[in-house]
Amino acid sequence: MNSTFKHEEAQRLPILALLALAMAGFICILTETIPAGLLPQISQGLNISPSLAGQWVTAYAAGSLLAAIPLTLLTRSWSRRAVLLSTVCGFLLFNTLTAVSSDVVIILIA
Repeated sequence: MNSTFKHEEAQRLPILALLALAMAGFICILTETIPAGLLPQISQGLNISPSLAGQWVTAYAAGSLLAAIPLTLLTRSWSRRAVLLSTVCGFLLFNTLTAVSSDVVIILIA
């Protein structure tokens, strides 16, 4: 009876872990795609041209591209949970900083 219980437990999906990964994926995609649709509002709110706002979205994408491999190498020895929590906390911190800031330089750094 005990072996049957272990077999059933092994067959169940890790729902909480899958939800955490889905949330992280959603946050990543949302952070990447929302600015492209809001360029007129971003440029108006920061008093810059829409083309400059678009260039900053491009700079963000280039920064993500250039940071992906070094960050992967840096965190490969970390536990997956620590990497996921650090990523979500980083998104929370930097997206909040971007949302509340009206200084263009701070937004670009964040």
